[in-house]
Amino acid sequence: MCRNSRGYEMAKRFNSKLTHLSPVWYDLNSDRNGLVLEGRHNADSQWISDLRKKGNALIIPRVVLETIPMELLGKKKNWNRAIDLIVTECKEMEYDGIVLDSWSRWVAYGVLHDPEMRSMAKLQRRR
Repeated sequence: MCRNSRGYEMAKRFNSKLTHLSPVWYDLNSDRNGLVLEGRHNADSQWISDLRKKGNALIIPRVVLETIPMELLGKKKNWNRAIDLIVTECKEMEYDGIVLDSWSRWVAYGVLHDPEMRSMAKLQRRR
């Protein structure tokens, strides 16, 4: 499924001029069973293959942290699980890395205004 066909085509067309491409494919959510990384069905393996044949841009998909910040920041087990999920996906899909998008969600939950939460976020970033 292609959400932004123009973006895909522009990436192919200007691939030789780009260093990084960050498609918006993944969300890290939580459900009653724990954390889950959703979005592999959005990943376009053929598009990635085409890009790699004609250029050197790194493929670093965006992972949006949709889970409640305290579930992630306040529980080391959950943070480690999130890292495992993301690293496994990168290896299996042969990505060059990821872009971790957390701030929009964290702003909504007041993470940036709460000194304790902000401190936890900084600590996790250093790991």
